[in-house]
Amino acid sequence: MRMGLAIAALLVLQGCGGGGGGAADGNSASGSSFAQGFDDGFKKSFRQKFVEQCVSTASQSGKAVDFTPICSCVADGVMKGKTVRQLMDGPSDAEQEAVLKACQAKHPVT
Repeated sequence: MRMGLAIAALLVLQGCGGGGGGAADGNSASGSSFAQGFDDGFKKSFRQKFVEQCVSTASQSGKAVDFTPICSCVADGVMKGKTVRQLMDGPSDAEQEAVLKACQAKHPVT
């Protein structure tokens, strides 16, 4: 997952201390429980894997720190308001960096 690795790499390097018309696009027919279920399942899985990869990569920095809070913050930040299609495409590097900086301020790692 390109995005998860990019965020994790940013964490380590900074010292840590888009659309068609299907369910994946978030443009599914209203009231479609299947499409909503797909979107919800995808987002849950995406977040879990994102946090796991981020924590795994950030932990290689050698710091004895629990990176889960900052990685969870970053996952939530890059996912906020996104459709499944946008999550599949991944955030821009600028967006990732902005989210990371905000999360570092909330969850400083020393």
